[in-house]
Amino acid sequence: YIFAIYVILQPIIDVFTSLTTRAGISVTPGVVIRTLLMIYAFFYVLFVSDFKEKKLSVIYVLCISAYILVFLAYMYKVGGMSNFIGNLKETVKTFFFPYVAVFAFALYREYGYTISVKALSISAFIYTGIIFIAYVTGTSFVTYHSGYGYSGWFYAANEISDIIAIIAPVAIFTAVGYLHTPDEHKWKTGLAVG
Repeated sequence: YIFAIYVILQPIIDVFTSLTTRAGISVTPGVVIRTLLMIYAFFYVLFVSDFKEKKLSVIYVLCISAYILVFLAYMYKVGGMSNFIGNLKETVKTFFFPYVAVFAFALYREYGYTISVKALSISAFIYTGIIFIAYVTGTSFVTYHSGYGYSGWFYAANEISDIIAIIAPVAIFTAVGYLHTPDEHKWKTGLAVG
């Protein structure tokens, strides 16, 4: 259930990441949490998991990890700790998906585990709710200097737009499913999720 919790908490993590980035703090909650999840995924795939395609998955994870270590060592050598930390953030962003994809694949092959539609829908609701509240209260960050485009309290509008674009169809599908249910409680839930 670590994925479901992570998916649901992701919008909150992104808000805190945005606020710390805007405050000039280089090590953000997003970087710390994603790095820890990547490390967990690494050790899980290498030492805990047991599934048919494990050897290929281990080779894949080891190759990515070796590249990251060499890259970050080089960044440290040419620019010191500030260069290392600056590049660590972008490296985590770049390689987070491959680690988590292999981790998710391992969980799926071992246990048939997938992230629930409900968790994705809740996350979509929180993302869009935060943007709406920030816009209505006039506290939203403006994404462009021309004054068009609002990102709520999030930092990277394009990334948040991508996330919403990917999970919005799931949320809409879930909401429509609730709306077709004659149960009044489920119908209200469908309106909220949608």
